Formats: sequence, C-alpha cells, structure tokens
Amino acid sequence: EIETIMTSKVFLITGTSTGFGADLVEICLSKGEHVIATARNSSKLSFQNGNGSNLLLQDLDVTDGASIDEAFAAGLKKFGRIDVVVNNAGFGLGGPFETLSDAQIRRQMEVNFFGLVDVTRKAIEVMRAQKPSGGIIQQVTSIGGQRGFPGFSICMYCANLPMSHMTQYVSVATNKHYRLCIKIDRKSVV
Repeated sequence: EIETIMTSKVFLITGTSTGFGADLVEICLSKGEHVIATARNSSKLSFQNGNGSNLLLQDLDVTDGASIDEAFAAGLKKFGRIDVVVNNAGFGLGGPFETLSDAQIRRQMEVNFFGLVDVTRKAIEVMRAQKPSGGIIQQVTSIGGQRGFPGFSICMYCANLPMSHMTQYVSVATNKHYRLCIKIDRKSVV
C-alpha cells in the first residue's frame, strides 16, 4: 500500500457530505488518489469508489481546533502524508440582510472564514513538516463572494473578501521556501 501512496496524491477535503465536496471525492478516487473525506458527521458519508485502502471518512468541524487536529492526525496515521487540502466546507445564508440575526451572521463567518483560516494554518504546519515538504491548499469559495444574488445577503461576500486577501498573502509568504501552492477556486452557486 505504501508504494501505491507514493505514486498517488493524498487529498484532505472538507465539506464532503454534499455538492462539490462529495463530487470531488468521487473524482479523486476514480483517478486513483487517496482521500480523507471530512464532514461534521462522517458516519453519513458513502462513496462508490472508496474502500479501506484509499478512503478515510473522518469527522471534522472546521470551527473546532481539536477536531481539525484530529482529522489531520488521522489522515497522517493512515496515509503517511497529505499532499492536497481542499477547503470546501461552508454554507450560504439566504434571506434579506436586515432579517438575519447576529448569531446567523457570526456562525457563517466562523465557518466560511475562520474555519478556513484554521484548516489552512494546520495544513501549512503539516505540509512544512513532511518530507519532502510542500503541497497544495485549494480554497473553494462562491461566486456569491464576488457579486450579489437575490435572496443572499452581503454575509457571503464578507467571508470571501478577507479569505481572498489572506490566501494571497499566505501564498506569497509560503510558496518560495516550503513548496506550498495556495489557490482560490470560485464555484458557482447558481
């Protein structure tokens, strides 16, 4: 199994219970990659091409530092390294801006921005320490962070703008010395 891992990449993907995250897991598995598929409740995850040797289903709440640490530790224990981290966890918050509660807005910022920041920090720590060092961190955002859509508030934009700036800074600061590539990918919500 170690030989197989050396010729394929190990992906840690957040937010794999539905949508883009679930699709990305299936694509990676079909291409022979190894995947750590995460969700707040990983017992509900199921992937057609996954088995005990190429897939680890792992609980991960991006708003909980201990949960982040546990997910990375479990992935390293099973596969020995993590080559690609895809920050996909997040959610849209619909409704007129003035009707959204402080708790709703703060929760969205905790998940969509601070959760991504915390997963990115852990990914950099792990990717710097592994030999050889390096890897790819892919930030998946929403086109809703670039332009407004009826029924969606400014909250999505507020989480995406600082994420974009943080990603650009961290990418410049880490790429040269640690062979880390950090990218932003905007997915359409429409």
